[in-house]
Amino acid sequence: MVWAMVLSNGVLSFRILNRYFRSHSYMDLLRRSTVPICKLNYGQSFWYQQFNFRIHKARIVKKRMTIAHFPVLPWPGRSPDLNIMEKIWKKFEDIIFDRSPILSLIDLKEEIQKVFLVINGSIRRNIINLYETFKSH
Repeated sequence: MVWAMVLSNGVLSFRILNRYFRSHSYMDLLRRSTVPICKLNYGQSFWYQQFNFRIHKARIVKKRMTIAHFPVLPWPGRSPDLNIMEKIWKKFEDIIFDRSPILSLIDLKEEIQKVFLVINGSIRRNIINLYETFKSH
């Protein structure tokens, strides 16, 4: 499983996760990676957007986010056209499926890292522009 976050400055952050990613693992990822990255880039004032995955809607996750005053953007279900990360995943799929067949887990992890580097370098300006269109509305 791959977790990724895109910032309004066009930078992507990602983690390759084990297959047993549960609510406690997600909360740990938020605490160790997401919150520090957001605070580093935006200070104390930011909004975090999630998909509507089951893990994001878990009661324990919602409760911890409320207690920690972690600002999550209310998001309607099934609205991928408004989600910049959906566009990143599409680009990710296009690139990775155009490459040679991947034969091992090690090769897959290396390819994932390469693809995110390509995306960070090639479409960063597009990501920034997408964020700008949201700000103008």
